[in-house]
Amino acid sequence: DARYTIPAGCSGLWHISAALYATTSNVNQLSIQVNGTRKDSIGSDAGSTNMNQGAIVKRLTAGDQIRILAFYAANITTQGNPYHTWWEMTFLG
Repeated sequence: DARYTIPAGCSGLWHISAALYATTSNVNQLSIQVNGTRKDSIGSDAGSTNMNQGAIVKRLTAGDQIRILAFYAANITTQGNPYHTWWEMTFLG
């Protein structure tokens, strides 16, 4: 279900970046959920394009479960490929 668990010994700042390309409708924003609760959003463009992307730095704790969800006004079809739709997290310390 596309969740990432912060490993032991990796509590601290994380750089989170993501992009989503949709072929039907447009995504309003990408929501960052921590342990099942929406904590932030990235890429808020009010659904003006079919490509939504962004980045943020968050403080996370070992054991936290991270998930990114698309928020939209209608059903969307995502175009999954490594060039348009991706999610990356980097431990900063």
